[in-house]
Amino acid sequence: MNFSVSSYSYSKYQNEGHSLWEIIDIASKQGFDAIEFTDLPEIDGMTEIEVAKKAKEQCGGLGLAVSAYTVWADFLKGDAEKEAERLKRKLDVCAELGADKMRHDATWVKGLDFEEALPKVAKAAAEVADYAETLGIKTMTENHGMFFQDSDRMERLFKAVGRDNYGLLIDMGNFLCVDEDPVSAVERLKNYAIHVHAKDFYIHKGEIADPKGYYRTRHGNYLKGTVIGRGDVNVYKCLDILAKNGYDDYVTVEFEGDEDCLPAVKEGLEYLKKTAEKLTL
Repeated sequence: MNFSVSSYSYSKYQNEGHSLWEIIDIASKQGFDAIEFTDLPEIDGMTEIEVAKKAKEQCGGLGLAVSAYTVWADFLKGDAEKEAERLKRKLDVCAELGADKMRHDATWVKGLDFEEALPKVAKAAAEVADYAETLGIKTMTENHGMFFQDSDRMERLFKAVGRDNYGLLIDMGNFLCVDEDPVSAVERLKNYAIHVHAKDFYIHKGEIADPKGYYRTRHGNYLKGTVIGRGDVNVYKCLDILAKNGYDDYVTVEFEGDEDCLPAVKEGLEYLKKTAEKLTL
């Protein structure tokens, strides 16, 4: 396995005024094989495409690959066709970055009828995948957004899209947002994984309402992000399932805890490397 880091993991550092270019340097110095970018901003008058070009050049000079481009999306909030067209432009950015995979969400709308929502999302995702194929890019949906987050719904979405260059981004921690066991969920979706996020959470059962620093899951439990290896996600078992199934691509550190992000990200990488050494292939 190779190890990547999401630029999102450094959000706190960027919010303190540090640039994307500094983030790229830090990822390289911390020992990552690659970086995954999230919705590139326009910087100093540069367009998203121009930022992508500069980022690719900087990464190349550091020997840092670009593992994926991850972008926000919602096919059900407005016009699904317009959203698909917008994502095609994001694929142009992905191509400029030199990444061969782009992640997009399904929806962040809640409370809809899943049977009605599924074909709408699948049709739009298939259209995006078809354009991606012309660029040599694979597209993927992450278990995100509380509505298409369960492993059974993700499996149905994968089958409904039905494109050879379409797969799933499996975030082992995100299943907890809908109170699903990550190990069981990864086991179910292992054959569809084309990219993986390692993420950890502390779980607080719902006996005490609104514990400080936690947010609520679908069924009334509570989660708080933390450093990979410190929380309640069985990272070892999730990685072991994937490795035994032949997954040998990037595992990306995604950190969203309260801890200082720079040492937290580094500690997460060290934990993943030690864990990978123990996998029983």
